Order: sequence, then C-alpha cells, then structure tokens
Amino acid sequence: MMRSPLDAKRDSSPCVFDFPIQPFRADLRDFFHRWGCVTYEANDDVIEVIVPDARGERQGRRELELYLETWRAHHPGLELELLD
Repeated sequence: MMRSPLDAKRDSSPCVFDFPIQPFRADLRDFFHRWGCVTYEANDDVIEVIVPDARGERQGRRELELYLETWRAHHPGLELELLD
C-alpha cells in the first residue's frame, strides 16, 4: 500500500536535537535530507527531524539513530544531544 508524505508525517513523531554548532548544522540537515528525512529549524540551537518512510515511531527512531551514528563517525568530537 502506498502512503502519502502526509500519512508518514502523522505516523512518525519528530526527533528533536540540540545542535548549537552553526557551521555543521547545514551539513547535518543535508545528511538527513539525503536519507529522505525532513528537517525543520525549531530555533537557533534545535533541529527537528522526521523519518517520513518509517512505519511508526519506533522504526523511525531506530533509523534515525543509525543515521546519527554514521554522521557522528564522520564528525568525531562534535556534541549532538537528542532532546526528544
């Protein structure tokens, strides 16, 4: 069954990250976009990320954690705090 992006957004709860290092924020958002995620700048230090293809909140969170581990491996030493 095909799901619309609107359905996916309803099924996937956003994960929120505190990421105050401005030069890397664009890189992090681009990274998530390449994996098909949707990102929003919630405020100056917070990025909200949605995994629209996830079948539910648990799956979306697992996928996002895998993406984050990959990104962190390429950016050692940067602090990224999951708020949600």
